[in-house]
Amino acid sequence: NSMKASGLLFLFLLVMSCGSPDNEIIEVDFEKISDNEITLSAIADDITYVTLDNNYPMSIFYGIEIFNDTIYVDEKDNGMFSLDMTGKMIRRYGSRGRGPGEYVYGLRFTIDRDNRVIYLLDGKNILKYSLDGTFLGNISLEKYPGHFRDIKYKNSLIIAFENINVGKAVYNWIVIDTEGNLIREKYNSIPSFKTGWFFNERAYELESNTYYYSIYNDTVFSISPDLSYRTSFLFKPSELRWPRHHVDLSDRFDYINVNRVFETKAFIVIQYYYKKSHMAFIDKSNGKSYKVTWEEENRGIINDLDGGAPFEPKQYFEEDRREYLVGFTQPVDILTRISSGDFSNSAAKYPEKKEALIKLAEEIKETDNSILTIVRLKK
Repeated sequence: NSMKASGLLFLFLLVMSCGSPDNEIIEVDFEKISDNEITLSAIADDITYVTLDNNYPMSIFYGIEIFNDTIYVDEKDNGMFSLDMTGKMIRRYGSRGRGPGEYVYGLRFTIDRDNRVIYLLDGKNILKYSLDGTFLGNISLEKYPGHFRDIKYKNSLIIAFENINVGKAVYNWIVIDTEGNLIREKYNSIPSFKTGWFFNERAYELESNTYYYSIYNDTVFSISPDLSYRTSFLFKPSELRWPRHHVDLSDRFDYINVNRVFETKAFIVIQYYYKKSHMAFIDKSNGKSYKVTWEEENRGIINDLDGGAPFEPKQYFEEDRREYLVGFTQPVDILTRISSGDFSNSAAKYPEKKEALIKLAEEIKETDNSILTIVRLKK
């Protein structure tokens, strides 16, 4: 819903203000996000690198989940598969194609950890696999209009999120059971408009709640386990926000394009593009903001844990009551960093980690797969 809706016009907190009472909602004002710098050691106390199995060339990663010492990945060329914590391939789930148990895109997945079932979204179809690799059938979304681009499993139900495709969407999300029957829906309130742009709305999770955001919505929604929803935080309307009308290709960098949002227990994290790539960290306790800005190369937060290449977080997860951020580092970035004078002279927070990184650099090649990078957040 737009922030203009009267029901949301209550007690909000500007990013630059101090103090954050529990009954106030943070409003993210992109024009007031400060240039306060943040480094990795300010938020994290450990970093781990996992070299991914080079027997299976990998390029673009769509989604990742890590639990029980297993990495589940959806990747452009190999589809859905699992790895152990050394990066060795365990098994693949189905394959790309149009036959039974196969998928064309398979861009998002979610896992029922209790019953050990993977749900893989493929357009208007959800494929089910056991964690052991057995194909268990399909859930059709054909009777529901719209373009669904993300799914989350919650309490024996599946939440499917629709994206506002070229200015149109029926839903923000629907809730279905594992047979595909509709349980509840949240309709999209933004009137249709003309645009040639296509963006992927996303969902993310924190503790027991699921969250939904869209480039066109002012509200980031939090969905509770009982399926009720509320405002988690707001994006402040601005002439710089991506507009609800057509944008010429040449003008696309003149607007704020929100690429990725997730939360940790302490921070709201927003990756967005305006002239350059930015990542904002907003402290939930006091509204103080930090910003990392980078060019196309050398992307990410300054890595002063081991002095290595900058870290660009893609996702958050929690395991054994510890919080983690996960991203991917290119081998060439590690090798370039290790060979630089800046690295030799850098004072890493953990010198033993710096030595381990030097050893890793001796074992990798520029042409290897991306390296999974896991950063553990401070308690």
